[in-house]
Order: sequence, then structure tokens, then C-alpha cells
Amino acid sequence: MSEQECFLTLLRFMSECRGSDSNFHLKMARVSGSFLKLPVLNLSWQLRKTGVVLLAEALKVNSTLTVLKLRGNGIGDEGATGLAEALKLNSTVAVLYLSGNGIGDQGATGLAEALKVNSTLTELCLDNNGIGDLGATGLAEALKVNSSLRKLSFEWQ
Repeated sequence: MSEQECFLTLLRFMSECRGSDSNFHLKMARVSGSFLKLPVLNLSWQLRKTGVVLLAEALKVNSTLTVLKLRGNGIGDEGATGLAEALKLNSTVAVLYLSGNGIGDQGATGLAEALKVNSTLTELCLDNNGIGDLGATGLAEALKVNSSLRKLSFEWQ
């Protein structure tokens, strides 16, 4: 089993596990994130919202992942906001694919706030989401202060 498959299995286990400690999932995600050594992780069409929230916690402490592909997971605004919080702390993810996830203005605004402080992300794909004027304006404002992002897409196809 590859490291990617092991990590996905661990995320699924954590999202289904019910411990007495209400922070169990978050603690385990942080631990797994610190041990994940993959430079590229493709979990497109494989996670639920809970899995993405756990992955976001892992990203906060991960120091090797540079490309993260999360297409078609239906993470919505909640998942995008969780990832945005992780991007504020993560200093290695350079490419992030979030197309087809049902992200709206709230999630885009959260990602825009992360872009204001993140200096690592060079490519962000938000194609085929529900981002409206408010989210697009937030992203445009973030680009005024972000000097690392080279490619931003949020086309509707």
C-alpha cells in the first residue's frame, strides 16, 4: 500500500472513529500530518467534508507537501474555510486544486484572507464552484498584497 493510500485510509478511520476526547480527530490529524512525507497528494473524489477538515489540521504541521489535489470532494464553504486556516500556517503547499467542490462566496473569502498572509502558494484552481461577486472581489483584493500567486482560476465550465 502506498503512503498516499495509507494516509487516505487513516483519514477515513479518523472521520469514522468516535472517541471520548472531543479533540481526538484533530490531535490525530496533526500527528499524521507531521509524519506525511509525500510531496504530492491527490485525494480528488475521495474525501467527505470531515476528511477535508482533518486534512486541513494535518496541513498545519506538514512540511513536505507541495501539491494538493482535492477536486470533486464537495467540501463546500466549511471545508474551504478549514483549508484557508491551514494555508495561513503551512509554508510548503505551492499548488492547490479545489475545482468542483461547491465552494461559494464564504469559502472564497476565507481563501482570500489566507492568500493575504500565505507566501508559498503559486497556483490555486477554484474552477466549477459557486463563487459569486463577493468571493471574486475578496480574491481580487487579496491579489493586491499577495506576491507569490501566479495562477488563479475560477472558471465555470
